Amino acid sequence: MAIVLAVLWILLNRTRLSQRIQAVSANTEAARLAGVRVDRTKIAGLAIAGGCAAITGILLGSLLGSGTVSAPDDYLMDSFAAFFIGPATLRDGGFQFIGTLVGVLVVNVGFNGPSLLGTPTFRPYMFEGGILVQVVALSTTARRYART
Repeated sequence: MAIVLAVLWILLNRTRLSQRIQAVSANTEAARLAGVRVDRTKIAGLAIAGGCAAITGILLGSLLGSGTVSAPDDYLMDSFAAFFIGPATLRDGGFQFIGTLVGVLVVNVGFNGPSLLGTPTFRPYMFEGGILVQVVALSTTARRYART
């Protein structure tokens, strides 16, 4: 996992492609006027996301020992929570690789920690939902104060 994180960090922070992806995601028309090939950049971004999804599917299939359509359903809320916690921890509104890593760690510790301590099965879900509500509220409040 550390190798994949290192490669993605380099790819998304230290290359021309990363600058193009950030330009296209910020303002497509301005990126087009600056000479960025928007369609190719979108395809490259989707290819990177698809490659990450493929690696995740292979790892999940090897973990479970089989492949079913409903296997990743249990991980959907965790991935959304980690993704939304990530940008809110460092810089609101912008994708931060380290922030997403922090989000993954918060979700994993908050979800697996109580389970390992023997708490009832509903508490990790309450923690995850509570964290998401707090992050959205904090992000909304910070955005409101940033405008004034």
